Amino acid sequence: MSLCRKVQVIDDPGTLKVHKQTLVKDPEFLARVLPGVDVTSLSATTRLDCVLVGVQHSLEADLTAREFGAGEDAGVYDGNLQGIVRARDIGGSKGAYRSALIPAGSEDGDAPVSASVPRVAVFDGARAFNNWRTRWPGSNWLVLLDRGLPSADDGAAAINQGYATRLADSDALAGLEVPPGVETLSYLERG
Repeated sequence: MSLCRKVQVIDDPGTLKVHKQTLVKDPEFLARVLPGVDVTSLSATTRLDCVLVGVQHSLEADLTAREFGAGEDAGVYDGNLQGIVRARDIGGSKGAYRSALIPAGSEDGDAPVSASVPRVAVFDGARAFNNWRTRWPGSNWLVLLDRGLPSADDGAAAINQGYATRLADSDALAGLEVPPGVETLSYLERG
């Protein structure tokens, strides 16, 4: 009741601006891509679950491209990876996020500050992996290497070193259907 006396009336109602923002973009797409996930909660909650390290403009273009569809026949809904990944400050969005992009050539101080270790660190390219892997040793790593790039040998050498000193093999990728020409390898790294 005491707060009622602290309400102030605006002299010019035109100065009060309300910005409406759609909380869930492409809800049908998200519901089909992430069955069983509360897409409203996913879209409204901020937490750093994942970091993506690579060439920033390329990653942003990949995340915002509306080239993905989910569903069958007449019920196919299109969307983009940004709705799933929810990277911070991409495409002008300032809302809740679940991941952050980090340029591969940036300094360690450019990494997002978080009280917790992200569950996943995605390294897009050898440079990203070799420059940033020591920052998140407790995270699960996903390393993407393109054999056509000159730096692929450096990235493969680092992965081979980790594999040679591994704690154990892992079947984390068992059952995953990968396109022809793509190789996968999973193992538990020695701590």
